[in-house]
Amino acid sequence: MLGQRLGKFGLRIAEGKSRIIGFGRSEWEKAQREGTKVATFDFLGFTHYCDTTRRGKFKLGRKTSSKKFRQKMKAVNQWLKRVRNQVTLAEWWKVFRLKLIGHYRYYG
Repeated sequence: MLGQRLGKFGLRIAEGKSRIIGFGRSEWEKAQREGTKVATFDFLGFTHYCDTTRRGKFKLGRKTSSKKFRQKMKAVNQWLKRVRNQVTLAEWWKVFRLKLIGHYRYYG
């Protein structure tokens, strides 16, 4: 059903990356009763998980996916190695600052 709906827009589900998990308030309450954990999932560079507020109520938590964070750090490291001897520190620092601002705006 979802596959047909996405097909109308020329999209398809990646079977290797997709799975059905129990998630949300009801799953969180069930896990609290049974003493288990609720599954997490990664979507758009974030890891989504069930969390609690300060008062102990359900809350959806999001944090940067560790996989994406490692990829970004590796890419920045490679970029720094490429430019460090080709341009002055003042020049590449401006570009690095823009890269950081982009990261903060997306993940912040």
